[in-house]
Amino acid sequence: MTYRPIPLPDRSLLTAQEAEEVSATYLAQMRRRHSVRHFDTAPISDVLLSNAISVAASAPSGANQQPWHFVIVKNPAMKMKIRLAAEAEEQKFYAGMAGDAWISALEPIGTHSVKAHLSEAPALIVVFAQRYGLTEDGARFKHYYVTESVGIAIGFLILGAFALSFAGILAGIWANKFDELAAITNFVIQPLTFLSGTFYSVDRLPAPFDIIASLNPVFYAIDGFRYGMIGVADRPLVTGFYCLVVVNVVLAILCYKALRSGYRLKS
Repeated sequence: MTYRPIPLPDRSLLTAQEAEEVSATYLAQMRRRHSVRHFDTAPISDVLLSNAISVAASAPSGANQQPWHFVIVKNPAMKMKIRLAAEAEEQKFYAGMAGDAWISALEPIGTHSVKAHLSEAPALIVVFAQRYGLTEDGARFKHYYVTESVGIAIGFLILGAFALSFAGILAGIWANKFDELAAITNFVIQPLTFLSGTFYSVDRLPAPFDIIASLNPVFYAIDGFRYGMIGVADRPLVTGFYCLVVVNVVLAILCYKALRSGYRLKS
């Protein structure tokens, strides 16, 4: 498949004054908006709903796959069913799942578990994330960047980078010459990288290498980053997150003690 750029079809060229006027008008309009939970019960035209969904569907998406599906719900019975399901979850939230601090922050706003607006509003727009799409012949193809947050990938990437940085500081302090530093790369970092599941799933490794891989902090950095990109992970993300946090804390403490004591830094 060859990339063929499409010329920008609609580009508005405004003078500086026109741009300021448009900006001021938009700012004034946005300052008039409010977040509310009480809606007019008057019917909404299908044209308005369709236009709203069309605007939402024009948003950019990963690989331009547009992995979403919008559903307009007007049926009173279905709206009530959605409301009851939402209220069941909200009751758990306000019963203690949120914690005292969160509940205290919400008190001035007056929110609670009753979601009457879900049944009173004339229409609901429900958004579904599509994990895969279908070709014309019915074959599946995966959608990327759907519910997976890129922040997950960045978070794991940062944790992995910190771990390698701390390890690099310790290696630099310990090594007396370049050959010793290269030995750490060849006999520590490289084996950990090959056993990290970068090029394969660690579930395919025979024993005892699968167990060794599960003890490898580099594996958890790769696993978390992979999940953030394609939504697939070999191990629970929480396990990987805490593993990387512990490794970073231990390495940071070792670096601090080495620098504070002046090990191999003071003559």
